[in-house]
Amino acid sequence: MWSVWSETVDVHLGQGFCLLKVGRSATQLMRYPATLALDHVLDRLTQALKQISRRKHKLRITLSSALCPAFTFHTPPGINRYSELHQIAQASAAELLGVAADSLHCEIDISHTGIAAAVPQTLITTIKDWTGAQRNYISSIRPLWSVATQCPRVRAPSCSGLWLQEPDALTVLSPTASSQTASCTWAFTDDSLIASMAARRYLIGVGSSEDALVKLSFSTQAHKVLAQGPSLWTAYWSSP
Repeated sequence: MWSVWSETVDVHLGQGFCLLKVGRSATQLMRYPATLALDHVLDRLTQALKQISRRKHKLRITLSSALCPAFTFHTPPGINRYSELHQIAQASAAELLGVAADSLHCEIDISHTGIAAAVPQTLITTIKDWTGAQRNYISSIRPLWSVATQCPRVRAPSCSGLWLQEPDALTVLSPTASSQTASCTWAFTDDSLIASMAARRYLIGVGSSEDALVKLSFSTQAHKVLAQGPSLWTAYWSSP
């Protein structure tokens, strides 16, 4: 059983950085060029894991919004089957990113109608192959924005949407005039100002504003645990 033979490892992959936490050990921050290939990043993780623990590991992996952005997809009336919704979401992501639909791994956010996440299928395959080669297990792979949407602050009845600031991305989820949810992600490498300006313009376009949203920030440095914050990486969240 995993509870006997393995220990939980949390991995957060960002654009140019990675956080690693094995069991109750201290969290490690690894930085590298944003252009470094994923397989080389995973090689560094392998070496770090070997220095901490020789046991098998059960991995909980989160992906920054720069790697796994949120996007909105629209469905015709009467479409309710998951398979049909997933097909529409995947086609929408492919059109948005300008790639073939079968090159993407797409997941629908069941908590918000018309919101989904998409990453290159090669990213998921590379992570799974690496995990298998190390004889480890994947407990979950989730975009960080979906972790944020499940916390009590964002699920509160008074919450109208989310403004999520990360070291490498900005994501907003906001209600629209039609009572649906709109979402978009802006990735950046150095300056977040352009992303913030783009997000504000986007919110005006959907009839919302920055001030109407719950604000959460995720950083690479630990600090006081945020009350009613996300359940993963608890010491890395704040509310400006």
